Amino acid sequence: MKGVAARSEAGQMQEQEHAAERLQAGMKGVAARSEAGQMQEQEHAAERLQAGMKGVAARSAAGQMQEQEHAAERLQAGMKGVAARSEAAQMQEQEHAAERLQAGMKGVAARSEAAQMQEQEHAAERLQAGMKGVAARSEAGQMQEQEHAAERLQAGMKGVAAR
Repeated sequence: MKGVAARSEAGQMQEQEHAAERLQAGMKGVAARSEAGQMQEQEHAAERLQAGMKGVAARSAAGQMQEQEHAAERLQAGMKGVAARSEAAQMQEQEHAAERLQAGMKGVAARSEAAQMQEQEHAAERLQAGMKGVAARSEAGQMQEQEHAAERLQAGMKGVAAR
């Protein structure tokens, strides 16, 4: 009976070993599934964290881009203002230059007109003086002629009286 008992004992041992192996395999499976679940959960957590960081980075980049766009708009508006003020200053300078040129031309025209009027006055004075001279010479000539006529008349009368 020793043999049967030994075989029975060996069978039980073998059965216990199989049971232990199945138990160990089951525990390994449970541990592996648990570890896989944890790894999957960690991966999902990492993905959520990465997605959150990508969102933060995207919002930050969008905010920076928006800030840069606003800065560019302010810079463009400032440059438009500088250009407008520069153009206005140039136009004002051109207007002042045109006014100075017009004033200069008015002065030239006024001086030219004054010189012409003065020249006309001098010409009129010379003409009047010439006419006065002609009239005076004509009057003097007439008076001299009248004196000669009177002298001839007197001489003729003296001759009549003397005869």
